[in-house]
Amino acid sequence: MKKIAISLMLLGLTGCSAGMINQSKKILGLKLYQDSQAEHTSNIRIEHNNIFSVTLYPNGCITSLQPKFQMLPEVNSAGSLKNQLLSKPIEYKQKLLNMPFPPEENRSYSEFKLPANRLLAIGASKGYYNGVEYRGCGVNAIYKFSENKNYELLDNTSQCTLQINEIRNNGERVELKPLKYLNNVNEWAGCDAQIKDLQ
Repeated sequence: MKKIAISLMLLGLTGCSAGMINQSKKILGLKLYQDSQAEHTSNIRIEHNNIFSVTLYPNGCITSLQPKFQMLPEVNSAGSLKNQLLSKPIEYKQKLLNMPFPPEENRSYSEFKLPANRLLAIGASKGYYNGVEYRGCGVNAIYKFSENKNYELLDNTSQCTLQINEIRNNGERVELKPLKYLNNVNEWAGCDAQIKDLQ
């Protein structure tokens, strides 16, 4: 009993380990996205930080029955409990595809291969402080990515946005407009209703 108490105390002082966080995600059914093995793919760079997260729905629609994946690599280090309480950034394992023209700012990000030329639903969630209270919001939309192109999704504002940019060969960023926003979608209508007229 004494050993258990000491172990719990040490865990409290050191905070959750990277292994525990990775394992807890699996237990909670939070699947991390794995690069597409499709014949035709595109690349996307996703920023990750404590208050910004991105989710991919590979079937192109969002319902509680659809598979979904967090656009994150595995956690490398969560730091001490003190760091976690102070919302210090979690350190993720490096996952890069050597995409050109990385962001100039000091940002934490990963790069993934997406299946090209098919409908994908993407959701971006943001937490922010509006001066009075801490709030959260999300934006969901359907996209189709072109083969052999590079894209980027960064946390660029203090509130919720979902802006995916294509990275051109000269480094210029041009917004990829979504085919459809899904913020007020009735999920009970099912996938067919969400992707109607988008095929």
